[in-house]
Amino acid sequence: MTATGRLAVAIGGAVRITNAGRGIHQREIVGVDKLKTSLPDGWLAFTNLDLAISKGSREIDVVMIIDDRIVLIDLKDWHGKIRSDGGSWLQNDIDMGRSPVAKISENVRDVAQLLKKYLGEQARRAGKPTTDVVVPRVHGFVVLTGTKDRSGISPTEANLVFDIDTFIRMVQKTGDRIKYW
Repeated sequence: MTATGRLAVAIGGAVRITNAGRGIHQREIVGVDKLKTSLPDGWLAFTNLDLAISKGSREIDVVMIIDDRIVLIDLKDWHGKIRSDGGSWLQNDIDMGRSPVAKISENVRDVAQLLKKYLGEQARRAGKPTTDVVVPRVHGFVVLTGTKDRSGISPTEANLVFDIDTFIRMVQKTGDRIKYW
């Protein structure tokens, strides 16, 4: 069993998607519903989790625990032209703020560090060497539900941005996950 498989068993149940926040934002419903109806049985997904870190907290739209990794998702139900410019993203030439790729990448780093620390502490408490700790891979993506056009997104960010149909196809195929992620 993989590290994420053990983690999924430890968390429990065959629940597909659990809302862990104050409710799913209206703009996220399309993406959450699509994930809910498209993901394999046994995978876990949690919506609207707050990542508490020393610098404050950040919301993560979706956290998926799948066979071989943990996937963090920032859902964007944007329509029209999306482009990146100087670290910001613009939708139809309206500045939407800091790049969601930069944000999700920070979340990935923070979750991986917190998970490594937590699993190391659990191993120490159990009297096991921390070198035996297997930390699941953590990946993050921006998933578009309203548009499929990524042509205006910087090439350095585009490899972490998928329309929802492409994302679902890739995440469902273990070979594609290994090859591309």
